[in-house]
Amino acid sequence: MVLFMEKLMMEVLNVVATIVAGLMVGCELAIAAFIHPTLDKLPDEVHLPPELPGERSKETTTRSRSSMLCESSMS
Repeated sequence: MVLFMEKLMMEVLNVVATIVAGLMVGCELAIAAFIHPTLDKLPDEVHLPPELPGERSKETTTRSRSSMLCESSMS
């Protein structure tokens, strides 16, 4: 009985993981295929404000990674 429950729980976990991964990939695909091309067609005055938060987060991530690399290479 215990073995049956373990197998059932693993199947449920596999289904949930597949659904979550599919939704995440679908979201990224929608952004890449529809949102970015639409924003690229807009004039810069309208296009830049929605893009800036993403650029700031990339810049922060890049800056923190490069500072970690510098610190590790100095020690």
